[in-house]
Amino acid sequence: MSHTSQGTGKAPKTATGMTHTPGPWTTGARMTRVEAHPKGWRVPMCIADCHPEGYPPDTEEECVANARLIAAAPAMLKLLHDAITQLDFGGEPRTAIGHAIRAFQQQAGKVIAHAEGRG
Repeated sequence: MSHTSQGTGKAPKTATGMTHTPGPWTTGARMTRVEAHPKGWRVPMCIADCHPEGYPPDTEEECVANARLIAAAPAMLKLLHDAITQLDFGGEPRTAIGHAIRAFQQQAGKVIAHAEGRG
């Protein structure tokens, strides 16, 4: 089952311009399943199943850890967007901390681009 917006065949854009299912994402009743709860849905939407049936499982602990990491992805992406915006002081850095902030912004920008399919 996939969620589309207004019958356009596309997922709705999020605040960051992404077209992934908006968060929050949570681990479901089965701790190895990641779910979203879109408005108007009576049942949770499955985002990922880190312990699918028919495949030999990794350890249960590893499957649960994978699900938790996936469930945190929308919040982490938003946090990176917010951090880049909040730390933008404009101009060129003049201190060691300024250079560290600039390096963080560049690395975070690469991670965001990868998450958004641009890099």
